[in-house]
Amino acid sequence: LPELFDPEPVADKGLPVPPGYPPVDHPGGSDGALAGKTIYLSQCHGWYYHESYDSWLTQRPNLFDTVEDFHNPEGMNQYLMRYLLNAGARVMTVKESDLQEQMVIVDDGDPGYSESGTWEDSVQPGFASGHEPYAYGTNPFELGGNRWAETSEAPTGSATWTPDIPEDGQYQVYVSYSQDSSRAPDAHYVVRHPAGTSDVYVDQRVHGSTWVYLGRFYFRAGSDEEHGSVALQDDSSEPGSIVSADAVRFGGGWGDVSRGGTTSGHERWEEAAIYYTQFAGAPTSVYDPYSDGDGSDPSARSRFADWEHEDGEDALYLSWHSNAGGGQGTSTYIYGPCAPGGTCGFTGIEGSEEFAGFVQENLVDAITAQWQPD
Repeated sequence: LPELFDPEPVADKGLPVPPGYPPVDHPGGSDGALAGKTIYLSQCHGWYYHESYDSWLTQRPNLFDTVEDFHNPEGMNQYLMRYLLNAGARVMTVKESDLQEQMVIVDDGDPGYSESGTWEDSVQPGFASGHEPYAYGTNPFELGGNRWAETSEAPTGSATWTPDIPEDGQYQVYVSYSQDSSRAPDAHYVVRHPAGTSDVYVDQRVHGSTWVYLGRFYFRAGSDEEHGSVALQDDSSEPGSIVSADAVRFGGGWGDVSRGGTTSGHERWEEAAIYYTQFAGAPTSVYDPYSDGDGSDPSARSRFADWEHEDGEDALYLSWHSNAGGGQGTSTYIYGPCAPGGTCGFTGIEGSEEFAGFVQENLVDAITAQWQPD
């Protein structure tokens, strides 16, 4: 079993940026067919700690020189996620989506963090760097604090995070903050990179105390505030609201959640969702609801999306698998009270049947048209 589920390391599991993609990928704001929508993506399996073997294994085996744990998230992270972002959606994933193996986190108060204007300590908890590896039950977003400032119509100050980038490359940028009803609906982040500056607006009333995706940007190695930093300005369309400044993360990095006294030794995007959900601030009730340890990974995916989902948010949840265990065919499932093929009728969330049918029809059409007609 360990041999089957412990594949040889692959030298290059990522792909270069596909031709035609812009140098900057970030949420499309008010433009696009999916503007105002949130899409939760579950990218399948990954490395997990098997207590009986005291070892980190993949959840699916080698089959025809492929491992489902890797090629499914590669497709979702590099293609589907970008398509959705380009259509204007907010995308949140249950596993790390950045294939960049380097990672830098700058927290408020760390070297590389600076402020101008008037900022104060928040009473709410926040992220704290320097506590990895994270043992079971440790929530990195309850270990530190965060800063806040009152907004005005025009910027009067800013908080700036300047990382020391280890090597040239594409890095996804994530921010964290403490959410509150008093927060600005349009917290103004300015990402400075070699291609210029990009303005990204985040509703800090929702999705706090976790990693929120700003975009994917190219950075050069080194520390350069002018061409490699993120600034949160204190301007807003609702002056008098509050903006929160916590940590900024550049890149996906390597897994730093520990089990059995060790970490996986693999890039974070390759790990099972149960470890990313902990790294992203979820409580144990999300990633270990049945108190059975890392065996809860399948339910951690949908529970994390449900935990992140905000009241009134227009959202969809899509999970992708290529179950490589024999047989053939393409199936799309929706959650309901009946087993597949049951006759009691669907009583789940309205629209799920139509969404599943749309996904199934388009997938099968694409497979039969481009690969195997029969």
